[in-house]
Amino acid sequence: MGDIQASVGVSNGKQCYNIPDDQKVILDLLERVNQSSGGVRDDPAWKRPQDKDLQWGVCAPALQAAIRRFQTVNAAKLPFRPDGHIDPRGPALRLLNSQAAVITVSEVTVEADTRQKITLELHDHRILGAVRSGPNYTAVHVNPLDAMDTVLSYVQRAISGTQRIGTLIIMAHGIYANDDETGGPVIGVRLGRDLITAGFKTYKEHIFTDSYGSVVYPPGHQAETISKWGRFNGNIDEIRFMSCGAASQSNYTTGIAEPDKSGYEMCKAFARITGAYVIAAERNQVYQFQYKWPQISKPPGRREDWNYDDSVPADFGAWEGPVYVFSPFTGSMIATTSNGATPTYNYGD
Repeated sequence: MGDIQASVGVSNGKQCYNIPDDQKVILDLLERVNQSSGGVRDDPAWKRPQDKDLQWGVCAPALQAAIRRFQTVNAAKLPFRPDGHIDPRGPALRLLNSQAAVITVSEVTVEADTRQKITLELHDHRILGAVRSGPNYTAVHVNPLDAMDTVLSYVQRAISGTQRIGTLIIMAHGIYANDDETGGPVIGVRLGRDLITAGFKTYKEHIFTDSYGSVVYPPGHQAETISKWGRFNGNIDEIRFMSCGAASQSNYTTGIAEPDKSGYEMCKAFARITGAYVIAAERNQVYQFQYKWPQISKPPGRREDWNYDDSVPADFGAWEGPVYVFSPFTGSMIATTSNGATPTYNYGD
């Protein structure tokens, strides 16, 4: 089911909140509804607005017209006259979700994907310990200096005419993965040099002094990198971030919710762009690796001198804290656990 945080569209001549991610949800739903039912799925004239053109507080004109048309076609099914906007948990959103869920066999022909499924592990060198091995299991050590395009080439090599990726495991540090040019921390996953990050519209630094205050940095300080992963849409079933706070919903330092740049929002976007279910944790994660000094829990010397056993794979163990599953269809969180187990979910949700 597609959920939105705030109203999308134009109400009485005034723009609604029109959060870009909410606009994407409504666009996705309308594209799953046939033209005869008020959607745009088989409309040859439909041209979807590009994600980069979606703005806060401004409904894309094409989306505004599509919302009005959907309400007009379905006026008899709504308890109000067409008003040009869709509210969270409102009757128009419920109807749109129900219409989007109805796709009959006669409407679409789905060709079964018979390619062999493999598990691919991308293991950043900064996560100590060896990569795993096993049947249908491919593992790659990612160098901290590898550019994003190099990382993507590792994924591309695992996809062919005979095989696809069932599960992509990304073992890399997360939470505040780096600092942007202002010194502000960036939520993301530290895989190679460029990070996996959705960027952020604005960054608010909370300052705890004698009097509480904050500094707001302008938009665009950290470029998003997840759009590059869209090339694999349809070739990966599931992506697991074995990373600290990849799905964090708040500022890790202050605990204050910052949805515009949270890991939670990053995972939602990553699921939609990759077409894969994304599994990630909200809190810090603990993993184990083996030292060659069995009796020493913290070996002496600098980190790069630690004599860990690079023949023993890192043991991620159970999850710590809440774990979420994000849908590739809407980006919404569809399953969760908090007991260390990996959430289960239904494909197609």
